[in-house]
Amino acid sequence: MNNKKIDFIIVNYFTIPYIELTVKSIHKYVKHPFNIFVVNNGENEAAENDYIKLTEIFKDDDKVTILKGVQQINGADTEWFNCKIDGRKVALASQNKCLAQNIGIKEGDGDYICLLDSDIIFLNEWTERILPLLEDNLFVSHKYEPGIEIAREQFMIYKREDMVKYDLQPNIDYKDCSGYLTYFANKNNHKFTILKNSYNNPELKSKHVLKLRGGEQAFVDDIHFLYHYARGSTRDNTWVEEWLSETSKYLGDDKKDVVFWVGIKSKDELLQSKHGGFKYLDISKKCWEWWCEKNDVVFFPYETASIEDTGAHRPTWQRWFDVFKQIEAAGINYNKIAVIDGSTLIRWDAPSFFKYAPKGKLSCFRSLENLRWISEGVAGYKTFFNDYEFELNKYISCGFQIFDKSHKKFLTELEEFYMKNYDDIIHLQTQTVKKGTDQPVYNYLLQIKNIDVVMETPPAYMLTHLNRFDWFGYNWQLNEDKVPFFIKYGYIWFYSGFPQRGDRYNLMKQTWDFIKGNYE
Repeated sequence: MNNKKIDFIIVNYFTIPYIELTVKSIHKYVKHPFNIFVVNNGENEAAENDYIKLTEIFKDDDKVTILKGVQQINGADTEWFNCKIDGRKVALASQNKCLAQNIGIKEGDGDYICLLDSDIIFLNEWTERILPLLEDNLFVSHKYEPGIEIAREQFMIYKREDMVKYDLQPNIDYKDCSGYLTYFANKNNHKFTILKNSYNNPELKSKHVLKLRGGEQAFVDDIHFLYHYARGSTRDNTWVEEWLSETSKYLGDDKKDVVFWVGIKSKDELLQSKHGGFKYLDISKKCWEWWCEKNDVVFFPYETASIEDTGAHRPTWQRWFDVFKQIEAAGINYNKIAVIDGSTLIRWDAPSFFKYAPKGKLSCFRSLENLRWISEGVAGYKTFFNDYEFELNKYISCGFQIFDKSHKKFLTELEEFYMKNYDDIIHLQTQTVKKGTDQPVYNYLLQIKNIDVVMETPPAYMLTHLNRFDWFGYNWQLNEDKVPFFIKYGYIWFYSGFPQRGDRYNLMKQTWDFIKGNYE
């Protein structure tokens, strides 16, 4: 076996979920020595956040090196690069990609250089079939682009010694990133190999290993080799989630989504009295257990906090400190984690909400139900946060959030901040501001640390303040249909915003008695 080393060069431009799968496929199907260089392009704070996320995700993988790339610019009509040889206009983003690829190439020392897009996964072992081709070919590419007559570099591999000998670093002197290599090969009569590909030959789509709505597959010796997501696909989130789900299954990733259900029955007398003995948690628990089993989701009841004194350290705080610790201690191979309040019920036929949570982003809901309460809370903590200019329209609810492993760092920092500033936080929480426990501080830190937040889950998954918005009503004009609006039109019901916490149990019990037949 040829034991020469391969340097994989991958450019990231806000594609972290893809890259995790690309790296996994390299580990699974590349039997030669290799290193992976992920070069992070982007813009300002957003790019810095991606760099931090990538560093955290791959911190234990000694094969992966995360590098800072160039500032990515996109969108404006004037942002074009004129290729030197043929004068063709190419988006400046292509030039930035070339610059980033060269950063990775210079960092490595492998015998082979493999340029790789972030949305490619390998489908099989391939090095013993492809590397020998480089003895008689300048490069191997997975695809030829007929419209501009160049081999593409979504997968392109060549020898480092040839790059040095012929000065073949990626550039767009001719047509696009990989165009110059094609131009040089043709001009100097060097052979190169283009693999069979369903993009060039649509009849091969019937042989796709991954039965997805978009993408292309390449073959070597008629054996499936790699799958490229982007070609012919949309960026619609449902398609993206389909890609992530199907490729994870193919690669043998048996991770499961988890509902981290917060159901601690605190022994603190004040909390016991305030919450009516927490009787409502028993109703919520059996409802969520049933839904999780139906939807192949791990149900993880959070019923014991790490710090026993839940009067001094409220469960609403400790849930953030314990979520990753307890799930990992239980040995659960998790994908995404939804942290759900125990003051909720979920409708029996609610579709899974995990599909609305893009990987690498914190998925949640904007909280605008009680603007006076929110604005007073934010104002009350402003001095504590050094007069930080908080964006009120980005205030989120802490009752429903979906995380993945990339958010461990933020929650660790949240815990450290809480412990360091405990006395001040508790004073503000109980004596001065008295607007929420964790939620104001949590929101401030989200914005200060510029955590990437999305709010794409349909509002039916968060019906809150049911009495204030008249969700308990029904269409009185149709006497035969007295199903309350919240049951007809909502998926998750938050029993919050009541004058007395005791109302929560009574209303949840009435709801459960009305619907429990659907959970059998």
